[in-house]
Amino acid sequence: MASTHALTLAGVADDHWLRSDLWLPNGWATVVFVMLSGYGVGYVFSVREPVGSRDARLYRRGWQILAVMFFSNLFFVGLRSVLDGDTADFATLAWWWGFIDLETPWSLSGVLLPTALVMLLGPLLIRAVAASAWRALAVLFTLKVVVSMTAVALQVSLSATAWWARLLFLEGLGGFPVLPFLLNGCAGAWLGMQWHRSQTVWLRTMAIFLVLQLASYASTFANPSPAWSLWREIFGATGKFAWVFLVASALAKPRYRGFAKPLTLLGHFGLGSFVWHRVVLQALSMALAGTMAWSDFTPDAGMRYAVLFAGTLLLTWAGCDIVMARRMRDAIRAEKPAPTSAETYITR
Repeated sequence: MASTHALTLAGVADDHWLRSDLWLPNGWATVVFVMLSGYGVGYVFSVREPVGSRDARLYRRGWQILAVMFFSNLFFVGLRSVLDGDTADFATLAWWWGFIDLETPWSLSGVLLPTALVMLLGPLLIRAVAASAWRALAVLFTLKVVVSMTAVALQVSLSATAWWARLLFLEGLGGFPVLPFLLNGCAGAWLGMQWHRSQTVWLRTMAIFLVLQLASYASTFANPSPAWSLWREIFGATGKFAWVFLVASALAKPRYRGFAKPLTLLGHFGLGSFVWHRVVLQALSMALAGTMAWSDFTPDAGMRYAVLFAGTLLLTWAGCDIVMARRMRDAIRAEKPAPTSAETYITR
């Protein structure tokens, strides 16, 4: 996600190799993000007890994500307008209503809408999978096929400009259509629950997803057709998720633990990293633009991307490390017994 955002701010052209699957495969920051969120619902929350407390926490988390979505989007869209010198729209009702009817552009925060919906539907989804995992999977797959076929058909339909079509099937908030992303998240939840129910099923399903993604890549070399578009629409997200999971599993090996620790810390503060990395990116982008205006050196788009991407990862990790260090310090202080008067005197 930091990479994709840095590419945009650096002005890297769409046909540049950094935007191709040769660098970081497309979709890892979007469809995989939502599916991973769903996987966390199934893997973490499905085994938590008591059920009432688990459900309440999922609901609370869902509403928290919606709040973060709204306020972070408002901040970054407003910041963009200020930097562009176009603030007159702030005082108009049309600008605010535009967030609802999709006339006002959304930022990357729009990806949090399907993520929040996965959380809010988590209790129902966990119960459905627990009652009958294969029936739940059949329902999800059927819905995925129907939604994918509808999305492909709407792209060439007169209804493509309708609000409901744009929100649910084609654009969503900021380019993240709600129903396809939501179903991807639900598929992730189903897969997360299988780790606890049957690791044999889990492994075989992941292997199938890996193969399906290879088939999706191979289809890009074939002549364009509605059938191939539908195939990638149905299986693309699950396949990409499987490959990301494979890379993560490799990094979890003992020999790579040192390298993976910073990534683990970013994951521990996932929602905070999502918001903070965007603040850091904007600050670095403005600093880089100021430096370029002050000096005669003008780096190309690739170099600007490298500075933004590496700097954002480093500073976001540093922020997470500071927060973790403070938490550990507070925990140590909380466990330390209160000093006696003599100990207090000696300490002073």
